[in-house]
Amino acid sequence: MSLYGALDKTKHFSEFNSPLDSAEGVLSPDERKRRAINNLMGVENAVAFEAGVAGEVVYLGAGVYEAHITLDAFLVGESGDNADKAIGAQLFTLPEGEYVLMGGGMAATIAADISDTSDTPEVGLGTVEATGAVATLGAVDAGCEDVLGPFVAASVNDGAVVGFDAASGPKAISAGSGGQPVYLNVADGWADVSAPGDVTVSGSIWVRFKKV
Repeated sequence: MSLYGALDKTKHFSEFNSPLDSAEGVLSPDERKRRAINNLMGVENAVAFEAGVAGEVVYLGAGVYEAHITLDAFLVGESGDNADKAIGAQLFTLPEGEYVLMGGGMAATIAADISDTSDTPEVGLGTVEATGAVATLGAVDAGCEDVLGPFVAASVNDGAVVGFDAASGPKAISAGSGGQPVYLNVADGWADVSAPGDVTVSGSIWVRFKKV
């Protein structure tokens, strides 16, 4: 027997061709179809965003999803004090499963509450959190920049951070029972900084991935 048994499939799917009154207002046919596909493909649970991270997931077809993230002065960590330092903060978690990370992009700004805001740190997204007394993400671990980047910020005075994909290309990962965290990472020499200060990022990030 087919998935819908004796149900007339044409009639079944034609229901989505009409607007629907809902508690949110009138849903257009396109919105109804989008929500139905998202529900079918488990979009709501495709990504777990961290507190303070505004995000949504869109299903693109063929097992491919895209996480859209908006940050508003998101705290990455504390800068170095006239010394090399790498910092990172978790943005979201991919649930248990097999994935291919396919890249994405960033259109953001970075700011630091420090005495010298001319620094131009590296910024990236990765499956490893950046830590330690190092000035570049790659010096910590290649995984600090295996989702997006590394991109070089124009400054830390609301300096632009813009770029696409990861320099290392797509990456296959296997997320265990705890899932796979994805981090926003920053690294710099923090030269001439008289005292450490908060480093924040604002703007848009999108990450494309495929479930396999």
